Amino acid sequence: MPIREAMKRVTLTYSQDNQIQGKVGQTEITFEVCPTGSIYFIETSQPLGRFMVDKAFLTSLNAKLFAKYGRTNGTPDNLEWDLVEPVRYTTGEVHPFKTNWMSAIVSSDSDGVSLDLKMLDFRICWADYERANRKPSRAAGDAVKF
Repeated sequence: MPIREAMKRVTLTYSQDNQIQGKVGQTEITFEVCPTGSIYFIETSQPLGRFMVDKAFLTSLNAKLFAKYGRTNGTPDNLEWDLVEPVRYTTGEVHPFKTNWMSAIVSSDSDGVSLDLKMLDFRICWADYERANRKPSRAAGDAVKF
């Protein structure tokens, strides 16, 4: 999603370079964007109120997260998802690389309970950089004279 679309839903609180922070209701949200404005990193902190985190709450939360994102690793209050894919490096070598990851952490402090989500997808920026590089790369190739 382009940052322009996301910002239609967010009240801006901070912006510098490729990082934008804001709020949607009481949920704090941080975006990091590629040079073209595509979002590749999202971090949210959602306050859930004051209560004791119990098995019933974690079971319900886990069911919602599993339904949306699939099964995962971790503990009921600290879940992680990732996608490891073969990636071709500029050297031509192919190695496994964690291209996409997400975490969901339930935390408690004196302000109450919160759900913190982080999602990162390197493939979004890679695709942006590849598109941005196509034209100058072709121009450079066409400019070579012998």
